[in-house]
Amino acid sequence: MELEFGLIGGAVADRVEQRRVMWVVDVVRGLLVAGFAGAVALDGASIALLPGWWAGRPWARRAPG
Repeated sequence: MELEFGLIGGAVADRVEQRRVMWVVDVVRGLLVAGFAGAVALDGASIALLPGWWAGRPWARRAPG
């Protein structure tokens, strides 16, 4: 899995302007942090929310109670 991401990431980094990539990465990171802050504020935060891709998985949802 790391090999595929490394190859794709390297190809993108070679062909895209670095400043644009940094802007996109910073915006995505900001959205993830804001989403987690919102989950904390709404008392919906759990350790499973930390990795962003877990947020949509069934096991990442907090059990009622």
